[in-house]
Amino acid sequence: MDKNLGRPSVMCLETIAPGCLKRQPSPNDRPEYSDVEDTQNPKKQGPPKYSDDQRIAILYLHIMLEMQWDKALKVFKTKYPGERTVQGLQSEAYRYMDEWNMVKARQESSHTRKKKNKTIFRKKIAEKKKNDLLKELEKAFGSAKTT
Repeated sequence: MDKNLGRPSVMCLETIAPGCLKRQPSPNDRPEYSDVEDTQNPKKQGPPKYSDDQRIAILYLHIMLEMQWDKALKVFKTKYPGERTVQGLQSEAYRYMDEWNMVKARQESSHTRKKKNKTIFRKKIAEKKKNDLLKELEKAFGSAKTT
């Protein structure tokens, strides 16, 4: 504004380019969503979380029985039916393997890794007092392979 005249100065940006100071939407702006829209378009619910027993069963199939993931999924579904995927089983198994400090692939030879992981598995089952579950898994899926 020109102090003397009470009107915009000739050099004022609004005078030169009217509307330029008003916020225009950018193509990079994120749309705003209201709570109403969220309830009208609910996100797809995923499968239920794995129980502790289911996680142990996944490790049993993969570590103790040395099953490949596609076969482990088929066998897992016989005892625990539902919408499960190979990726889901792998994700749960690898999380548990991290928690239990199991040896990861390529850290040691395959034979040594399998032997150590089976020992860790048995130890953790004993710590968790899940020996009854282990017997149930052996009955349902077969006895563990010896390495």
